[in-house]
Amino acid sequence: MVQVYKLDGTMAAGEVKVSVVTDRVPNIVTCSKDLTAEELCIILCKKYKIPPITRTLFALRIKGTKHFLKDNARVLYSTRDYELRIRFKVPRLGLLITLDDATYDYYFQQARNDVNKNQVMEIKYPEHKQELLGLGIADMTRAVLEESLLVKSVVKNYKKYIPNVIISKHGMFTKKYAQEYLPQLCSAGHEVNHLKNVYLQQLYALAPNYLAEEFDDVLWQNGSEEAVPVRLVVAPFHPQYPGIRFYNTLKRDWFHVCAVEELIYLTRKKNYSLEVSRRGTPMFFTFKSEDQLSTFISLCDGYYRLMVKWTFNLSKDDETPSLIELHRIKCHGPVGGAFSYRKLEEKRSKKHGCYILRQCQEDYNIYYLDVCTQNSTTETYKIEFKGDCYEFNNEEYSSIDKIVMSHQNPQGRIFLNECIPPSEYDKSQLLLCGECQKKGVRVDQAELQEILKDNKSPRCLPNKDILLYTGSEKVGSENVTATFKALWKLDETKKLVVAFKSLQKEKAMDHLKDFIELASKWACIQSSSIVRLYGVTLSSPTALVLEYLPYGPFDVYLREKKNAIKEVHLKKVSAGLARALWDLSE
Repeated sequence: MVQVYKLDGTMAAGEVKVSVVTDRVPNIVTCSKDLTAEELCIILCKKYKIPPITRTLFALRIKGTKHFLKDNARVLYSTRDYELRIRFKVPRLGLLITLDDATYDYYFQQARNDVNKNQVMEIKYPEHKQELLGLGIADMTRAVLEESLLVKSVVKNYKKYIPNVIISKHGMFTKKYAQEYLPQLCSAGHEVNHLKNVYLQQLYALAPNYLAEEFDDVLWQNGSEEAVPVRLVVAPFHPQYPGIRFYNTLKRDWFHVCAVEELIYLTRKKNYSLEVSRRGTPMFFTFKSEDQLSTFISLCDGYYRLMVKWTFNLSKDDETPSLIELHRIKCHGPVGGAFSYRKLEEKRSKKHGCYILRQCQEDYNIYYLDVCTQNSTTETYKIEFKGDCYEFNNEEYSSIDKIVMSHQNPQGRIFLNECIPPSEYDKSQLLLCGECQKKGVRVDQAELQEILKDNKSPRCLPNKDILLYTGSEKVGSENVTATFKALWKLDETKKLVVAFKSLQKEKAMDHLKDFIELASKWACIQSSSIVRLYGVTLSSPTALVLEYLPYGPFDVYLREKKNAIKEVHLKKVSAGLARALWDLSE
């Protein structure tokens, strides 16, 4: 239950206080001992008309700190004084406008609060004096139009709209400036959302890393060397180091850890330590507290869900409660009907009895069933959770599983035979922080050579450039292929040792198609943990030109050297295997 803040400022034993930027009065929320941060976010989002489709942008920050609660944290186990914030930067403001006005307004109000209270690190005074004043005047114009206020009244209360640093440094000059320019701006005919968009675009220009989070006094466990104190920064849209980077306080330089999409998983260790598994060698960091560690994990995890895979948590110790439940009942998030219909067509060609269960985009406790019928059309049915039961087709059921079990008759109007579950590879509107895909730009022949120079994709190679080592042939286990050590002649001065894997002549006709399919799949893989395919020769013979591994097949090497291999090496190899499997799944 959401209540207003008590006049005496006190809170009962099972209550928490949450401040929101669109309401001057903080919320007092009565909580059970097991209420999670995610559940509290949902309670507040319901109250302030934030729909399910944008709800994952929000998180609870501990008041007066930089620390956020992870989704599965118990809200009564902390300070009990929180702020509801949009935590994740949305690069496409136009997308947010089209999805939901309430969320867009919350984002704007939060941004103007941050600017006015001098809480945006990249905006400096006096360097940005003029821009800060401009933002304040734009906000005053917005207030006149959106709140139907008199220009005279807004000018009188100018301190509510102008950044604090401008007021403290320039005082009454600011008021005179507003008196001069505000009337003509208000009569220019701009819409309110246009003014908010101009404000946010200017903020993005002044502070490209708005909402980036920094983690001070973190220790980087640099292999066998002593731990290095670093400052970790998570800024997914940084132009030079997108994603995670750190500042080495000893060497005084920056190091790029990885982009958000290059993260694989986050694993907690003892004493607030964390393994960051990425494309490349894992990195290990030690944080100074549980709050700091959880804040970092939840930040990376949130961006990963909003940019890459909405259905996936990076840390198995910090899973999102609602996501666990969605996986259990094979339910999609609030993906929308168009996405669901398209997926049923692509995955099952609208086969009779196939269906998708999804959350509603606008309302909480509402689900939709998109069901393929006998005549290859798709019909949509509403399921509403009533608190103690689910209502479907004017009947009540104890669970969604019961609804499915009650519709197993192929001759019935509703036949629920095969559920198409959510996939990590779904590309839907839920990826709210994903950047806009850039369309291909045409190039002319003069540019082509320069572009291809750095292209590392496999290519067709002439046989004359491949020189085989005599006596290096190794026949495959089923006598289908033969592998040679070879030299690839790159140019007149450069050669590279490679492996040359060809089809045996007598097997070529039977296995050529499979061999070509293997090459086409291999060509799509770019991974430091997988043998690289440099190119192919198409005839005399058809062969793969591969990265040469001097120690031979891995399984054979392990058997022959088992007494010489140390445990630390096995751990590194295991991490490499895990990354290879991950990259293959990608």
